Amino acid sequence: MADHAEEPEAEQDGESSTPVSPAAVSTALARARTGNVVVDAKAGAFLDSQTRMLGVQMEHLAEQRRLNVKHLEWRLFGDRIKGALQVLSLVAGAAVAIGIAALVWQAHENRGLVVQAFSVPPDMAREGLTGEVAATRVMDKIDEMDAKAQSVRAAATYRRGWGGDIKVEIPSTGVSLGELQRWLRSTLGKETTISGDIFRSPAGLNLTVRPSGRPAVVASGTQGDLDVMIAKAAEEIYSATQPYRYSKYLESEGRIDEALVVARRLVIDGPEDRERAWAAAQVSNLLELRGDMAGGIVAAREALALNRRLALGAVNLAEGEQMLGHDGPALRDYTLAVGLLRRHDGQITKVAREAMPLENAAAAADFAGDFPGAAATYRRLAPLPDFQGSRERLPGEMAFELAQAHDAPGSRAIRASAPDPDIDVAYARWFGAANLAVIPQYFEAVEVGDWNAALAHLDRAIAATAPFGRPGEVDRIRFLEPRRAFVLARLGRVAQARSAIAATPLDCYLCVRMRGKISALAGDWGRASRWFAEAILQAPSLPLAYADDGEMLMADGDLGGAIARFAQSHAAGPRYADALELWGEALLRQGKPAAAAEKFVEAAKLEPRWGRLRLMSGLALAGQGLGSESAGEFRAAAALDLTPSSRAVVDRRLEARR
Repeated sequence: MADHAEEPEAEQDGESSTPVSPAAVSTALARARTGNVVVDAKAGAFLDSQTRMLGVQMEHLAEQRRLNVKHLEWRLFGDRIKGALQVLSLVAGAAVAIGIAALVWQAHENRGLVVQAFSVPPDMAREGLTGEVAATRVMDKIDEMDAKAQSVRAAATYRRGWGGDIKVEIPSTGVSLGELQRWLRSTLGKETTISGDIFRSPAGLNLTVRPSGRPAVVASGTQGDLDVMIAKAAEEIYSATQPYRYSKYLESEGRIDEALVVARRLVIDGPEDRERAWAAAQVSNLLELRGDMAGGIVAAREALALNRRLALGAVNLAEGEQMLGHDGPALRDYTLAVGLLRRHDGQITKVAREAMPLENAAAAADFAGDFPGAAATYRRLAPLPDFQGSRERLPGEMAFELAQAHDAPGSRAIRASAPDPDIDVAYARWFGAANLAVIPQYFEAVEVGDWNAALAHLDRAIAATAPFGRPGEVDRIRFLEPRRAFVLARLGRVAQARSAIAATPLDCYLCVRMRGKISALAGDWGRASRWFAEAILQAPSLPLAYADDGEMLMADGDLGGAIARFAQSHAAGPRYADALELWGEALLRQGKPAAAAEKFVEAAKLEPRWGRLRLMSGLALAGQGLGSESAGEFRAAAALDLTPSSRAVVDRRLEARR
């Protein structure tokens, strides 16, 4: 293409644009500068005309400049509009692409259950049992089972879980977004689709239900049996497609043996280790519900072997060890469970994520001798949503921990505000035999030295275990009978106590400790020492048996040996106040009231409402000549629970001060 100069724009105001001759202008200016008074008229006229022409040209140029600027402004505005439209086109395209990608992703991740409208005989449809109604009945039954299959397991952990997404689908005609979504779900997703039909036969009705990827389920009967047929078909579908949840549903119905069969089959046939681990945890849970704690422990270990991060396996393992009286392993496993629950909380539901770490931490604190800490942890559960009956369980659990912490007034106050203050037997009614060990009244009675009342509470709890079969027997033998034997010894019935304790197992920490305590009460120091050594061997990480042995040595006059044991107890359980209190008593007997007072102060930081502790603290202060301080401790002790002998000491001291 040839280059060419841009043509000047045409005049817009009609004025001539003929250029002025430079020579003419120069001549005229020369004649005008002659200095003559009379100036050449023609030169002057010429200059005037040129001046006017210059003014017109300048006005023209100014107008032309204004028009050019206006034109550039419009062109710039047009360019901006064009750019904005291009940006909007890009945004719209991106939005469409993102929308399509979202539909594809949702379809890929979809794991719901869709029940399609059934094919039904025309006469049944006319009577109101249309294909949509039949599909809805199946869906309702499956939805009912799904709601009953309560589990702490998060929906995202199910390999083919529905996550509560169960619906009836009614086909539509034409192309629509809904049809596109259905096509994508069926093509890309993991959706379970159920179709079916009802047809008449000479015998009555036949119901055929076809879950996608599974054999058809067939049920027969009369039209009056249709609801039963639908329920049977729904159960078979649920069992085939959701075996873990079906086991939980059977558990909720009290069909433990059936639930166990389903869970065990899943352990063997599960599609992957993760699913098999959950199934093994369910086997553990079911066996423990039947009272087979040893079997439950084996299954829980299998669950952890399949998935070492499975918190529920550790929880079941800890509970099984606890129920067998294996307190040392129970503490270890509860501690493991708390760590797994906090690190891998995506395994469990939101409610469980809030409650389970606290419940297991409280159990661990109890085994470590930190009874006030356990009570405080249970108290943190109070404002949370109800978790497996926690609202009803919490009063008993808090009262139990406070009673063990020698805070009998606090325990009684909680029981008084509970739905049923008779917590030990009430727990058996509400939550089964496993809660019969929660007997705060027993510890309240011990605190005031009322051994007859303690025996009565234990006898009532033991009687309440009878309806619970094997689980009740586990609770009775490992938690209640050992304490009852000890109470018999405190009542002077040593022969009965020895006979009763002999019936308890030897692999039970509490049972072995009570053997030692009974021997110590009988003055059989050697046998008592051997039993305490056995208890320490079973659970070297726990503080209680060390303190038991130290108390026996102190009664035998070996104050140095007793103090060494109390130091070991304190090292094992830094928040176990009994070790500090007994340590202080040994120091006081050694004539070291100042050192004793330090131990009592440490113990009082943990358990300030312990009557005997405040009494001993007063004696240590009195031994240092601190009369007013000791009187304050005696007055504090007088307001708390004391045995008759301790109260007599307090009364004498206060009377002397008066």
